[in-house]
Amino acid sequence: MSHQPIPIEKGRAADPNVVRSPLFLLVLSLCFVMGFTYLGQEVHETATTTTDQRLLRRVADTTRRWPLALSETVSLFGTAPMVVVITAVVGASIARHGRWFDIALLIAAMIGAVLLSPLTKHLISRARPTAFFRTSATGYSFPSGHTLNATCLALALGFILWRFPWHRTLKIVWTLALVAYAACVGASRIVLGVHYPTDVLGGFLLGAAWTTLLMTVVLGAERWRAARQEGSGGGL
Repeated sequence: MSHQPIPIEKGRAADPNVVRSPLFLLVLSLCFVMGFTYLGQEVHETATTTTDQRLLRRVADTTRRWPLALSETVSLFGTAPMVVVITAVVGASIARHGRWFDIALLIAAMIGAVLLSPLTKHLISRARPTAFFRTSATGYSFPSGHTLNATCLALALGFILWRFPWHRTLKIVWTLALVAYAACVGASRIVLGVHYPTDVLGGFLLGAAWTTLLMTVVLGAERWRAARQEGSGGGL
């Protein structure tokens, strides 16, 4: 029995239950921005340092016997080269379906992550928790660049995933896998002792803010294009 490929509707969302409101996503992005801004201010004023150090100490005591290679391997999947490779592979795959808005979202999410990380690190200028290091790391600490990369990639892929006409169960499974991916990358940075917990939280918030903003732009652009096409068709 032959299996027919799943049809893909080019340029439009295929799942009617996906949140498609640009306004909702814009408000959500602003909430993430405010959360990141507040956390960054608290970190800059060292208001979270005592709590961060206490949590890091507990993590260090709990994971002392864990194999270092495990955390380092998980952390590798949040590096810029790795997310660029994943972006290229996924982008090439969905390019065959002509989903150019999705490709633009994915690329913009990764470019933003790579650029936002050093910019925000220098703005906050937080020193790394060197007393807890289990591996080498350089630069400032807040936010976690690995977590930022993983969050942007996971959210972008999740958004694209739910726009394909696949079975809902499959979408849910892959969504959980993407959440686990971002969470494990963030956790690995804490286990390795190269970031405070608030650094990882900051990476999540900034990545979510940037990617949901891009989702807003994509949905807005698709609505504008659809309205323009309808206007052109009505004038014939």
